[in-house]
Amino acid sequence: MVSISAVVPIYKTKEHLLRDCIVSLMRQTLKDIEIILVDDGSPDICGSICDEYAAQDGRIQVIHKKNEGVSVARNVGIECSKGEYVTFVDADDWIEQQAFETAYKIARENKVDVLQWTYIWHRGRKTENYNPVFLESGLLNNNQLEEIRLKAIIDTHPSFSCNCGFAAGSPWAKLYNKEFLIQNNLRFVPGLTRSQDRIFNLFTYNVAKKIYYLNEPFYHYIANDASAVVSYRPNVEAIYDMYLKKIDEFILRYKNGNGLYNEARAICQCYVLQQIFNQYLFNKKCELKFRDKIKEVRRIAKDKRYAEGISRVVSIRKSLTTKQYIGIYLLKLSPTVAACCMQCRNK
Repeated sequence: MVSISAVVPIYKTKEHLLRDCIVSLMRQTLKDIEIILVDDGSPDICGSICDEYAAQDGRIQVIHKKNEGVSVARNVGIECSKGEYVTFVDADDWIEQQAFETAYKIARENKVDVLQWTYIWHRGRKTENYNPVFLESGLLNNNQLEEIRLKAIIDTHPSFSCNCGFAAGSPWAKLYNKEFLIQNNLRFVPGLTRSQDRIFNLFTYNVAKKIYYLNEPFYHYIANDASAVVSYRPNVEAIYDMYLKKIDEFILRYKNGNGLYNEARAICQCYVLQQIFNQYLFNKKCELKFRDKIKEVRRIAKDKRYAEGISRVVSIRKSLTTKQYIGIYLLKLSPTVAACCMQCRNK
């Protein structure tokens, strides 16, 4: 058994970013690791780059598989891993050299199920300060355990002790005890193509008894240029339907009647509504006639899947972006007015 298995799902990653990622893993001060590069059927040279580095370092294992999405790729990595702890690294990100050594020592000393550290966000030339999940390092107490479960679903809430970043919901910047994952049958949901990481962590945090937070920005998150562009996804509503169903499933099983989780569900519904408008109905590539867009907005306004978010939009305002709040508030007042405003905004 090695100390840490680093699982890297790879699909259409820019060459220089992939190389930086792999090298940052190879240069870890903790040498007793394995690096599992999962080539998820990438149609470019990513697979060859992986093989190139595997020939240089015996700790690298390359898995070439057909494209089935990041959830399946991470699950394959978990199954193949031999480490005491498993960590996930996105192929276009990189980590500090001492990250594994520091985190592994603390994880073992405290016998944790999950250890979380934090990250620095990079977008082009812009670099933001680190984004802490909590303000101090240490084992999470009961209140903090409940907070991190909520943070797996939503990023901000007035009750949170620290409202920064989205690292709690991400699969990276963490160590997961491998035995803990296996015993609790914790895996990413195949077919869930959006927010699959949040769902994984939500169920993981729920059964974790010991979570340690390390307030060190060891992870470097690279927001690529494409992430700044809103994609056009006509099937976006179906994509997020499974996500909302998983949240409903969790609340029904574990948090039924809990007001904070009902609020979190309403916030998620507002987020999904914004994605439907941005990625489909009022995306510049949408070819629907305006009268048909109005019909769709009216239908959505009556859809039970989003009713809680629409009805509670004023009370959850502090957990929404300004854009989300305005769009959903107008939807609550008048679907037709909301459609007109969003159509004008996107001309």
